[in-house]
Amino acid sequence: MKDNVFTTPARLAQFARLSLTVCALTVAVPLMLAVAAAAGSAPRPAGADHAHRHADAMQTFASQRYADAYGRFAQLADDGDASSALMALMLVCEGPSLFGSEWSATPGQLQRWSAMAVQHVRERALLIPQHDRGE
Repeated sequence: MKDNVFTTPARLAQFARLSLTVCALTVAVPLMLAVAAAAGSAPRPAGADHAHRHADAMQTFASQRYADAYGRFAQLADDGDASSALMALMLVCEGPSLFGSEWSATPGQLQRWSAMAVQHVRERALLIPQHDRGE
């Protein structure tokens, strides 16, 4: 009789972890891309230099240079950019599960970025009724 891959609890647990990772990626990657796309239209501090820095951070993320992108988003978030704060928080929170990397932020950064992200999401929520599908 052929061995079943689930013959031991350890193999079953390994399969479960792999399945959860695949499920997380299936949900998280499209969500991250949507956040990245939405971030491009979010209000940001004025200035050509800021716009260039934000475009550079987005391009770095799109190029899958996630550690570099995190550094750029973190700096922009520290400068008051709400969409970059949202991206930086996503990378801090989901970096280990999505990219196998951990990025750090101080408690103060996490608090400021979270406040900016909440405000950003609340402002965008006003647009949702225009696209509501009764959910």
